[in-house]
Amino acid sequence: TAEPTPAPVENRIAPLSPGQPVLITTIRMFDETNGWAIGGLDETGDHILTTTDGGQTWQDVTPPEPAPQGDQPPKAAAAFFLDPNTAWVLYAYTDRYLSEQGPVVWRTTDRGQTWLPSQPLDTDSFFLPWIIDQPIVFADAQNGWLMENLHDAGMGSAYINLYRTTDSGATWQRIIDPMENPALQTAGKTAIAFADAQTGIATYEQNAYPSVYVDWTFDGGLTWEQQFLPAPDSAPDLFDTAFCASYAPTFFSPLSLTLAVQCEVFDENGNAQSSFFLYTTEDAGQTWATRPFPGRVPQFVTPEVVWALSRDIYRSTDGGSTWTQVKTVNWDGQFSFVSQTTGWAVARADGEIALVRTTNGGDSWELLEPQIAP
Repeated sequence: TAEPTPAPVENRIAPLSPGQPVLITTIRMFDETNGWAIGGLDETGDHILTTTDGGQTWQDVTPPEPAPQGDQPPKAAAAFFLDPNTAWVLYAYTDRYLSEQGPVVWRTTDRGQTWLPSQPLDTDSFFLPWIIDQPIVFADAQNGWLMENLHDAGMGSAYINLYRTTDSGATWQRIIDPMENPALQTAGKTAIAFADAQTGIATYEQNAYPSVYVDWTFDGGLTWEQQFLPAPDSAPDLFDTAFCASYAPTFFSPLSLTLAVQCEVFDENGNAQSSFFLYTTEDAGQTWATRPFPGRVPQFVTPEVVWALSRDIYRSTDGGSTWTQVKTVNWDGQFSFVSQTTGWAVARADGEIALVRTTNGGDSWELLEPQIAP
């Protein structure tokens, strides 16, 4: 049965005009030509954009989200882009603001030409901007999860609600909350990721414990089991002196996962020395192999081709066993690579922001001047 067409939204976020320059703030490309972005005329009032020409021009396909009114703060968008046609988008106010009802999650399967809203989320809290970069994640076209930031409770706690959908985002069930379930309430989260409808992981920021840990779920997020990771093989005593975080989990199958660990050791002057490691499991966390990597963010194109992304850009073609430094840049980037040669970055430096692209493996970067397609 076809779903009903939603009623038009009054006072929706106004679309950008053809030919208008646009500021890209988040990019996710799927191949050399097709991708999605979040952006707008500035860094507030987020629009949802698609490209079919490698980022030169963009279609504004923003869902019919109501625009802020009066003295309401701007709205920021979080999105999960599954493929060039399928996406989910959630808007939240950039400052504390109690809406009359919970927000909706918009979904599209036709590259943003049409959007359908979910039922409003079951929340009466202040829906704050996200605590993790990717608060919405999907394992496939039907099964997704959404982490809502409540507030930092102190004393090693960071309260969240976790929602799950099994119908492509039409409805969301709250499956974890701090009043009913202590799972996922300890420390700040850095990411959640799922391999399929059942198997997922949560990673955590630095905390006061001399250890680093993750939480696993094998029932779709209903229950979670905390696991303390072993110290790196090359630094067996590191966890005794360092503050460490787990982050950037990447599933290759329900059994196979790689994540990153960053550790910082402070000297007597308070200066931090950072070290980075890749942790890989082939048995859903029963055992781990560890190896150093250049840091900061690992980004896998395939299980073999992986980038280590910071101002120093490295590439590996053997799954992270060996690395080649290809470039040092003078900006911080949010990267999206699609191959060994082709990638994009939202580059930020000295208060400026720009969209850049490489087609030679990061050796050089060209400035793009994105605009709304005619």
